[in-house]
Amino acid sequence: MVVGQRGLKKFQSVPHSPVGYGIESGYLDAEVSHTHDDRHWVSNIVGHKEMRIEVGAPIELAPYDTLMICSDGLTDNLPIDIIESFIHKGPIEEALKQLTGLAITAMLKEGGHPDDLTMMLYRRAYRKSV
Repeated sequence: MVVGQRGLKKFQSVPHSPVGYGIESGYLDAEVSHTHDDRHWVSNIVGHKEMRIEVGAPIELAPYDTLMICSDGLTDNLPIDIIESFIHKGPIEEALKQLTGLAITAMLKEGGHPDDLTMMLYRRAYRKSV
């Protein structure tokens, strides 16, 4: 996901899973993603020897755009708009701490989705032209 300085979501990838592809194609409703029998299957894993990289149009990051790469442990437990609201402003270290706390709390509640939780944030700094 790429979020701009003002909170506008500029890009969000399709989850690399049969359920993610089903939702993207319109075959499955997004609401079923948390309860579908195959929700735990993934088709692309960072670090796996058979991992493939999808090539698409480049996305140029503007100053202060934030890039997030995360596992479904985050997106299965927090709505995308909540995630966006934390990552587009303030220090990214603080956003990571707050999102981690919120996701773990959500996992522990009844109806939560306990899972691994992985997040990486990168924010493009502003560089003054010389």
